[in-house]
Amino acid sequence: MKTNRRKVSFWDTDKQCREVEMLAKRRSETLSDTYRFLISQQLSTEALKNDTDFIRKQIREELEIALEKRMTRIIKLLIKIGCMVFPMVYYNAMLGLVISGQHKINYYEMLEDAKKKGARYLGVESDAVDLMFKEMMEFDVGDE
Repeated sequence: MKTNRRKVSFWDTDKQCREVEMLAKRRSETLSDTYRFLISQQLSTEALKNDTDFIRKQIREELEIALEKRMTRIIKLLIKIGCMVFPMVYYNAMLGLVISGQHKINYYEMLEDAKKKGARYLGVESDAVDLMFKEMMEFDVGDE
């Protein structure tokens, strides 16, 4: 029993006609069957392309969701690193001045000054830097 069919006719170039004829011969089928095969292959390719675009979009969204949490964590870690590094660099510079006798400041004044400058440099509240320093002081490196 035949399925519903419609007659379709179109003009084709000589070159494409020869290629389709060779393909039909290799596949041992009629020209009509070969044209139907080629059309269905192209339609399948287009459908696959649409599916691929949809899948890419879904994967991209899932990656953004998964990476957002990790990126937030990385950003927080970078802020902590900045809270530690800037005051240490500033503190070392100030310590050099104190040792050379060019600056009269005691250790605690120097540390507080470094914390304030670090907070200003990072654009955070001084309390955040204090918290970082407190966490650093509580950090246990274990037995060496």
